[in-house]
Formats: sequence, C-alpha cells, structure tokens
Amino acid sequence: MKSIVQNVLFTSSECDYFKNLIDFEDIKKMESKVKGSFNLLVGAIPPSKIPNWFSERIKQLGVLDIKFGDGFNTSRCLGINRYSVGGYFRKHKDTTKGTKHSASSNINTRYKTLAVHLSNEHDSIGGDFIVGGIITDRTIGNCIIFDSSIDHEVLEIEKGTRYSLTLWLDRNDINEVRSLI
Repeated sequence: MKSIVQNVLFTSSECDYFKNLIDFEDIKKMESKVKGSFNLLVGAIPPSKIPNWFSERIKQLGVLDIKFGDGFNTSRCLGINRYSVGGYFRKHKDTTKGTKHSASSNINTRYKTLAVHLSNEHDSIGGDFIVGGIITDRTIGNCIIFDSSIDHEVLEIEKGTRYSLTLWLDRNDINEVRSLI
C-alpha cells in the first residue's frame, strides 16, 4: 500500500531560514527548466547551509542520517522551490522510467519524496500541494513524506508566493520494517 505521512516538524523561524537562502549566490539555481512547471525557481542548498536540526527532525519520519550533496546531479540534493504568481507544477511522479525499487536492486533512487511547506497557508492564494488526490495541510513547517510513485502536483499560484523544500530518498535512507507478507 502506498502511504502519505504528514507532520509539522519545523517552526516558522526555521522555515524562514530556508526561505532566505534561495537568493544567496552559492545556491545553485535552475529556473523554468523543470518539465511541467511555470514561474518556478528551484535551488540546490549546499550541505554547509543545511543545519543539523533539519536532519534530526526528519528522523521522526523514519529518515536515517543522510550525507547531502551540493548540486542537482548529486544523489542527495536538498532543493528549495519558490513559486510566484502563475507558478505551478503539473501532476507527475518523481520516479523515472527504468528506476528500480526492489530490495535487490542497486538503483534505489527516488523511493520516497519528502516535502516541507516553508510558507504559511495565508502567504499565497492557490498553490495547493496535492498528493495522491489528497490536498496536504499547508501549515508552515508541515513535512510530507510519500512514495515517489504517487502522482502529485502544485496548483497554480493566484496571489502571493509559495516556498517549499524537496528531498528524494532511496530505500537505504528509510528505517522501515520490511516483511515477506
């Protein structure tokens, strides 16, 4: 069964810390090159700017210690997203064609997706994050973890700005009980 877990793990000031990073020079940026999006800025946060408290908090969701990379092409990139008016990300899955998720596979990338709402629900009109047909809670600091094979999308921003974090996890990043049943 595919699951979605939500939990408010971060304070407003912790979310502001990440939001303020997006305009720093050392944040690697990719704008309007993400398929299925519009008016979206995506930044890769360097490991030196990821505080220890971030990793400690996501452990509450069963995420193990992660060694972060420093760019979009690394296996562990913590991405920050800024959606402006008109911004959206159409329905998609985070798995890629040919990606294997079996326990015996050496290719375990994008097994789970972790997303954090950095904006208050009143900072924008529109911009709902929908995972598997469920509108997620837009409370600032809400952390959502779900199977990367589940359809998800961000609806169009009608007013204001929406910020979020994204991290893809492989099977080895998750402390989960596996069963033959």
